[in-house]
Amino acid sequence: MEQLSSRERLIQTTAQLLQEKGYHGTGLKDILKLSGTPSGSLYHHFPDGKEELTAAAIQSAGESLEKQIETTIENHPDLYRALQEFTSHLSQELIDSGFQKGCPIATVVLEIAAENDRIQKVCSSIYLKWQNLLSSFLQRSEMKEDQVKSVSILLLAVVEGALVLCRAHRSIEPLEIVRKQLESILSTLIPAKGI
Repeated sequence: MEQLSSRERLIQTTAQLLQEKGYHGTGLKDILKLSGTPSGSLYHHFPDGKEELTAAAIQSAGESLEKQIETTIENHPDLYRALQEFTSHLSQELIDSGFQKGCPIATVVLEIAAENDRIQKVCSSIYLKWQNLLSSFLQRSEMKEDQVKSVSILLLAVVEGALVLCRAHRSIEPLEIVRKQLESILSTLIPAKGI
């Protein structure tokens, strides 16, 4: 297996800590210790420090989740099956992490996006990419064009909210309920292809 560069170790470690502890709970000492990287490397790769590293980490985490969404869509061209598969994947990640890991972007956006333009722009860009992926998928699923944007936003918002509730209750029940309700809503908007 190829060893990660110090820059990549810093990014991956930061993404993991942000997902678990949020921005304010993630300290540079923790990042350096967990990544096994000297502080000189951090400032060499990220001269602006924690803010620049956070932007790179959430960009990386966003791209990783984007690839998961793309893979789910490619492997499950039926909307209902894709929704079921993706929510099952999210549920398993929650369980495996002891409900410590939710959405890596939401954790950061709730904490600091209102006060940090750089982070807000990265988060917004990631959400727009996810929304566009969902919009393309909904269009291929024969949804009416005038409903695609609003339904893609609904899907993102409801799943994000469910992830927050799952962490709060330490239960996957909110995500399971959301999946069933989304299937019901989508069945009124898209011709069923075998729910």
